[in-house]
Amino acid sequence: MGDSPDSPRRDENSVNDMNVSVLAGMVSTGLFAVSHLPMLLKAVRTRDLDSYSLGYLALSNVANAVHSV
Repeated sequence: MGDSPDSPRRDENSVNDMNVSVLAGMVSTGLFAVSHLPMLLKAVRTRDLDSYSLGYLALSNVANAVHSV
């Protein structure tokens, strides 16, 4: 398989950019999950769901939905 001008060539920069994007997405997802742990642990410890902020949960889920698009 020769490198003719008409054959598609894999661009190494696009592969590296994709890897950076995947890494950024993984870090973002990890931070999103970890940010919920303190609130979840407090709710489990106190058995009081009033500690959950409805606004925070709504906003973070909207942000996660936008991030996934």
